Amino acid sequence: MTGQNLSVGIISTDKFLAAIIKEVLGHIGIFFEEVDQKTSENFPCIILPTHNEADFSIASRLCNSVENILIFDEEFSIKAFYLALGGFLEYDRSTNKLKTPKLSLEQYELLEKIKNCFSKSDLPLIRKWYWPKFADACFVSTHDIDSLDPILRISNLKGRIGFNWLRFLINLVRKQLGKEIFKIILDENRRELRSTFLFFPDYGNSYKDFLYILKLLKQLNFEVGLHGSEFSYYDRTQLETEKKQLEKILEGNLKGIRHHQLNFLPPFTWRYQEKAGFIYDLSFSYSTDFGFRSGICFPYHPVDIIERKRFDLIELPTSFMDWTVLYRHMNYNEAWNTLMELANVIEKLHGCFVVNFHNAYQNKDFPLIEKLYSKLLDHITRKNYWITSAGKCSSWWLRREKTKLNAFLDKKTIQGNISSPLPIIIEKDEDIIKLDLKKTDFVISIKD
Repeated sequence: MTGQNLSVGIISTDKFLAAIIKEVLGHIGIFFEEVDQKTSENFPCIILPTHNEADFSIASRLCNSVENILIFDEEFSIKAFYLALGGFLEYDRSTNKLKTPKLSLEQYELLEKIKNCFSKSDLPLIRKWYWPKFADACFVSTHDIDSLDPILRISNLKGRIGFNWLRFLINLVRKQLGKEIFKIILDENRRELRSTFLFFPDYGNSYKDFLYILKLLKQLNFEVGLHGSEFSYYDRTQLETEKKQLEKILEGNLKGIRHHQLNFLPPFTWRYQEKAGFIYDLSFSYSTDFGFRSGICFPYHPVDIIERKRFDLIELPTSFMDWTVLYRHMNYNEAWNTLMELANVIEKLHGCFVVNFHNAYQNKDFPLIEKLYSKLLDHITRKNYWITSAGKCSSWWLRREKTKLNAFLDKKTIQGNISSPLPIIIEKDEDIIKLDLKKTDFVISIKD
């Protein structure tokens, strides 16, 4: 193919910093190519992580204009991004700043700078859309199954959140407790939704019920993940043992995990998870705060800042948990407004809304939580979300990430090929074209 290359170039002799830039660009759907001194074709925009004379010299030769060379660390903070991806960027949690994904907002600032580079060269920018069928955002509902034993579960909550013992005794007599999982299944199945349930590998005397629930979830195409025990987050052997135990019971492979109480020790927990064979994690969040612990509202690859490498594993950013509502003694309006505040920013940024609603609170003893989840599901189904399980979300994100594009502009025609079908967006000035590419080869005519 001949014509102007429509990808963004990346130059860096530091492979770790290059991986950070790739991660950042990947979230906002930028097609990019790594370039070096052997590269001969020109690019509308080239990004360097930091200023390096040798790399800048190469960029000057390959970029359409020196003005279109972006030094990432001069516009933003490369350190802030790798600390965030590595699990070590701390925010002021007392001012609710976690509800705003600061680094995702900065990614959009970078996007505007890239668009400006293409505009100055009178070129269209082609990007990957975020979700299937041009959904505005992704919604992933998850459920930590801390216990199948109502007595054990309730005794842990007694006195802490105003538990209603009278209603508990009445329900116990009527044998209505322990049915919350079936309630969740019915509520979601009625709305044609599928979520992810996270289980320990052992529930003691409730083993028969456990087997029945797993069988039912499997038959109805709900996803099952591991709920790592209290100390498995820093014990690789324990983690691998628990994964094998649950896989044996489930008779299938597990893709994902969330550790009990959101226990986490970066980068070691991610190391152990990846070595155990997990595809994604849901743990990196705060139990007492809402929002985005990493400052990112997209699925992302964490990094090991000690070994300076990117993990293959995906982190899905959990931003809301029902227990936090109880911990903060919130009323219904406060909790609902928090959910909507998170939803609004995620929809605006086309991010991923991951929530965690425990089975333990889906009953009449916790009417606030029960009502909150039901209303949330109704709200989400009315919006343009892609509603899916954690496993399917991570699989999509990985496929999207791996999709490559070769596109060139020849006069007013874009010719190219894409490695797998994907929805794309073409932006030129104020014009926007959305195409759900089904074929790998394409020809697109654009206006002046």
